[in-house]
Amino acid sequence: MVMRLLVVEDESLIAQDIAWVVESIQGCTVVGIAGSVEEGLAFVKSAQIDGAILDANLEDESSRVVAEELRRRNIPYFVLSGCLDQDMLPSPLNRAPLLEKPYCDRDLIAQIANLASAAAAAE
Repeated sequence: MVMRLLVVEDESLIAQDIAWVVESIQGCTVVGIAGSVEEGLAFVKSAQIDGAILDANLEDESSRVVAEELRRRNIPYFVLSGCLDQDMLPSPLNRAPLLEKPYCDRDLIAQIANLASAAAAAE
């Protein structure tokens, strides 16, 4: 099974790092990188996605709307955030697994593995 992931991250260096890690995992591929809520929603609505990695805050907007659309479509995701208190994140971001920034590749890979398990269970 190929795990098709969407990366929603407004900092291009972080987005590229995430994409590099995803592509280094056998069976995983990045279907797109979105730097805004609008771009994220467009990918969710038009691309075939098995999971997503969401930065909690994109410029001056929350990725909450993207998370809501993913939940409606039963697509698993996890959140990247510098916010140390998950309860401070808006719903539904506060109900998703959280990977704190700065992260290490090992932790990112572990979250992607969890995402793959959740996607397989959703099928």
